[in-house]
Amino acid sequence: MGPSILATGVYRYRKTFDILAQAQRRLELLSETAAQVAHEVRNPLTAIKGLVKLQTAARDDLNREKIDQYQGILTEEVERIENILSNLQDLTKPLAPDMESTDINMVLLKTVQLAEFRGIGLDVKLDLKEDLPRITADPSLLKQVFMNLLHNASEACGESGQLQIETSSDRRRVRIQFSDDGPGFPEEISSRLFEPFFTTKDSGLGLGLVVVDRIIEIHKGTVEIANNDPAGARVTVSLPK
Repeated sequence: MGPSILATGVYRYRKTFDILAQAQRRLELLSETAAQVAHEVRNPLTAIKGLVKLQTAARDDLNREKIDQYQGILTEEVERIENILSNLQDLTKPLAPDMESTDINMVLLKTVQLAEFRGIGLDVKLDLKEDLPRITADPSLLKQVFMNLLHNASEACGESGQLQIETSSDRRRVRIQFSDDGPGFPEEISSRLFEPFFTTKDSGLGLGLVVVDRIIEIHKGTVEIANNDPAGARVTVSLPK
């Protein structure tokens, strides 16, 4: 009986230790998340505050060109905050997809139009298969996936960048491929691209691809990222019919 009691005590101790360790890790992750979000939101807020003060001080001296320029910057900074909060929300909230018969080409067209309306600054070329079969999916969530990939390509390529979006299918799957002409990524970090808070950029939470992966996983699909030859990156989303 002695060894049995000892084993039970050890088991309870280990279980308690594991629970405390998990709680500690959650607190550390929460602290890290809060610090990252505060840092990323503070930058655009500082720019917005400065522009508002500048416009107020020089209200009588601003011409229409300057007003339009300032309004454009304000809009961009507000959209930066929206993107940060949207990605954070998509990462943390339970996803309950509203599945329906979905035309992937139509979702892509609407997403690209919205991105262009927001001034994404990419030359986007579409090569959409005309007879692409419809799939069962949540078009709203897929729109978020495509918007994140457009946003990533825009940040990688800059305003003069080009992005090719192509759709195709085989007997089992529909594929959506995003190919940009940016610098690509170092091969040694390829295994970390889907890690939360990992980013090679000077700004950003590193949540865009995490959200993409999570949404596609719910749809029982896959996401693959590779470098193009000679330059650029290629993201391939594969979804079951």
